[in-house]
Amino acid sequence: MEAVGAVERRDLFLEKATDRTDPSEPEMRLTEQQRNRIREAGLRHFGVVPHLFGSRLNDAQRGGDIDLFIPGDWSAEEAVPKRLRFCAELRRRLGDQKIDVVVEHKAPSSIQNQAKLHGEPV
Repeated sequence: MEAVGAVERRDLFLEKATDRTDPSEPEMRLTEQQRNRIREAGLRHFGVVPHLFGSRLNDAQRGGDIDLFIPGDWSAEEAVPKRLRFCAELRRRLGDQKIDVVVEHKAPSSIQNQAKLHGEPV
């Protein structure tokens, strides 16, 4: 009987995960609550909406950390304290999850380029 319950729970999870109210929204493996909290923190600390990139954009994959890109032209002096406060807030509000934050700056890197090309606003 327990196996049937597990199958029903899995089917309910899959149904909820694929039920999108707005098909124009990008697919991402974050709850609406997580998205709201990330957006709010990004606006509070950087004045921008962070972009999600990496494995969490692919609904077919499982697990993975939350990779966030902060667009803008930030100096290291500005970016470091803002990033620390942003990450601290996300840890408080999202719990103990692996979150990587890439802040855009004048010296582009390959990870920054990938985030700019493939990232989607949270």
